[in-house]
Amino acid sequence: MKKKIICILILMIVSCKENNKIDIEKNIEEGYALDFKGHTFFKVTETDSGKVLYKPCGANIEKYIIYDDSIFHNLGQEHYMFKISSKETLKNQINIKLIYKNNLEVPQTADSLVKITPLDKTHKYLKINKDIFIDSVFANTLPIINELPCDEDCYDCPKQETIKEECSLNNLSKKLNFKLLTEYDKLNDDDAKKWKANIIIMLKDNNSVIDNIEFIPNSWAFFSNIQCDIISVSDYNFDGLEDFTIMLDVGGNSGPIFSYFFQNKNNKFIKDQTFKFQDGSLPNKIDAENKTLTFGSIIFQLKDNNWQQIN
Repeated sequence: MKKKIICILILMIVSCKENNKIDIEKNIEEGYALDFKGHTFFKVTETDSGKVLYKPCGANIEKYIIYDDSIFHNLGQEHYMFKISSKETLKNQINIKLIYKNNLEVPQTADSLVKITPLDKTHKYLKINKDIFIDSVFANTLPIINELPCDEDCYDCPKQETIKEECSLNNLSKKLNFKLLTEYDKLNDDDAKKWKANIIIMLKDNNSVIDNIEFIPNSWAFFSNIQCDIISVSDYNFDGLEDFTIMLDVGGNSGPIFSYFFQNKNNKFIKDQTFKFQDGSLPNKIDAENKTLTFGSIIFQLKDNNWQQIN
């Protein structure tokens, strides 16, 4: 009798596992496992010869970057950062309600409700609201078509091999101003050698320069103009001094990669290679009181100069 009961229990456990497996597979098939955090999507243009990435004169290719709690939308000539206020996952679609991150107001545009619908099983192509986008992982499968003629590409003008641009970032810090200077080599086919930059840090009260850092990114693929939103300022090592990050690489499925520069007591900024998250993701939450950095759903806490995962 005892052996019979044990056999029945084993059969019940196996049956539950099989049902659970079927439920999970069903959920994935029906779209409940949709998750695009860390992905970048570029707008696709349909032409007579097929799909292309179309770059207008004086603008970038439109793109969305999906973060854990926010969405960045670059329209080409202007860009916005939105905070996710709510998210609904349907059978094969995610509906995301957005508010502006700086003032928490609801945008009076289509970005108030972003609908993301995969168009194939690999999620190579998606429809975001009414337009088709491609995941950056597959972007190199489409040709980039530049609008012609542009002033910068006029046929009678001398070819400009290097484009120099700059942007002033005066709202990142209460004590410091930042200036980003970039050079873009149009004729270089190597993404790792197209760009170089300088980050100039100044004291806000007298605008005196305290540091000037030369920075060579790994890859700013799909950038053809300066991007002024790739620098963030915070105290990432909880020593009471402001540090900054800058995008090193546009990244893939896991999202952009950032380099961390830490301020020392002499007001100089050092790229500490021993920092656990160096050349990695940007935290979506920083808790100075508890000395924690949150990446997605994983929380790390600084204890005795060591980072420990606490969840």
